[in-house]
Amino acid sequence: MATDASDVLLIPTEVCETILDFIADTSRHTLLSCALVSRVWLPRCRFHLCGVVILRSHEALLSFSLLLSSSPQYATLLHTLSLCAKGSRKADSWVASVPLMLPPLPNLSQFKIHDFEIPYQHPTFFKVYSNFTLATPHSKLKLVNVSYDSFHLIALLADAVHASELELDSRSLLPYTSDGIVAHAISASNTWLTTVTIRIRSWMEMKQMDWDWILACSKLTFCALDADIDFERGGAISPFSPENADVWSGVCRVVLSMSARPNHAAQVEIRVWTSVHVVISVGSQGASQVLFKF
Repeated sequence: MATDASDVLLIPTEVCETILDFIADTSRHTLLSCALVSRVWLPRCRFHLCGVVILRSHEALLSFSLLLSSSPQYATLLHTLSLCAKGSRKADSWVASVPLMLPPLPNLSQFKIHDFEIPYQHPTFFKVYSNFTLATPHSKLKLVNVSYDSFHLIALLADAVHASELELDSRSLLPYTSDGIVAHAISASNTWLTTVTIRIRSWMEMKQMDWDWILACSKLTFCALDADIDFERGGAISPFSPENADVWSGVCRVVLSMSARPNHAAQVEIRVWTSVHVVISVGSQGASQVLFKF
C-alpha cells in the first residue's frame, strides 16, 4: 500500500534523520530522491548533499552559486568540492571562475580537480585561486589526470589554495607539451605542504619525476611514492640497469632528506613486474627499512 506524505511525517524526526544518514553513506542518488519526499526531510538531505559537491560545467557552477546566494548557510556545510573539467582547455575555462562565483567556504577541506589542463590557463589563474583558501590544518588537494608542463605549476596551485596535503594520481604525472617533448621541471618551494602522495603507473613517469621539487617543500613531514609498474621482462630495459641509476638516486635523496627532518616519515613502495617489490621507508623515530622481495 502506498504511503502518502502525511503518514511519512508520523515517523519521529530522529528516526528519519538516522535513516537519511545511513542512505547518505550508501547512495547519493537515493538521497536525492529522499529530498523530494517532504519538507521535513529536505534539510537533512541538503546537509549531506551540500557536504560533497561535484561540478561538471559552467551551468552547474552557476546553479550552485545561486543556491548558496539564496541559502548562505549551506556554504558552511561544504567540505569536499570536485571539479570535473573534461574539455576545459581554454584560458576562459569555467574552472578559473570558481573562486569568483562562490562565496567563502569556511569548512572546505578537500578540493579535487579531474581532467584539467593547467598550461592553457591565464597567468592570473593562480592569483584567483589564492582567494580560494582551504580550511586548515588538514586540507587536501587531489589532482587526477591533470596535465601540466612543469611541477612548478602544481606547486603554485597547492600554495595558492594553502593545501597541506597533495595527492597526484596516476596520469596526472604526465607533463603536457604540444610537441610531445617533456618540458623542463622547475623546482619551487612550498610553505604549506606537509604530506605528498604520488601514484605512478609507468617507468617513464618515474624517470620524469622532479625530486628537487619534492625536497623544496620546507614543511614536508611525510612523502609516499606508490609505483605499480607492469614491465615485460623481455621487452624493456630493467629498472635496475645502470641506465636507470638516476631514478634510484632521486628516490634515495628523498628518503635521506626526510630522515634529517624532525617528526618525519617517508615511504617509497615500488612494484615492478609481478615478482619484484621494493619498499624503502623511514619512520618518525629515525628507524629505516629497505625491503626487496623477489
